[in-house]
Amino acid sequence: MNITIAGWRNVEQVFENIQDDLENLDAYLAGGVVDDLRDIVADNYQDVWSSKGAAINSNWNGNTLVKSGRLRASLTNPNQLQVRQAGGLISFGTSVPYGKYVNAMYRFEGLTAEAIEQIDDLVEEFLDTRTKANWR
Repeated sequence: MNITIAGWRNVEQVFENIQDDLENLDAYLAGGVVDDLRDIVADNYQDVWSSKGAAINSNWNGNTLVKSGRLRASLTNPNQLQVRQAGGLISFGTSVPYGKYVNAMYRFEGLTAEAIEQIDDLVEEFLDTRTKANWR
């Protein structure tokens, strides 16, 4: 007695596509996505800073202390933005030592609605252009 599965090649192709997609995802995670996210996050910090926190529903009530502009530049310039990856997390911040004290006075960490939309678009673009399987 034999059982014949019609369309076995189609099933194999689905798994091959999934394997290819995972390899593409690994390559993207290892390289390009960090640069793409860095640009989005730097723009996000610029929006937050320019709006004095209003872009993330924070109220700074006045002017921030600005002596040299180093803190703002370290967050709004993608080339200066510090990226840390550990334990399945990625974080973007500043290497300016007094940044944590300023953030305690003026909250500037948070995502604007525009940044969230841009990250969603990044995922959509990856699914549309770099995958073989239908992930929707």
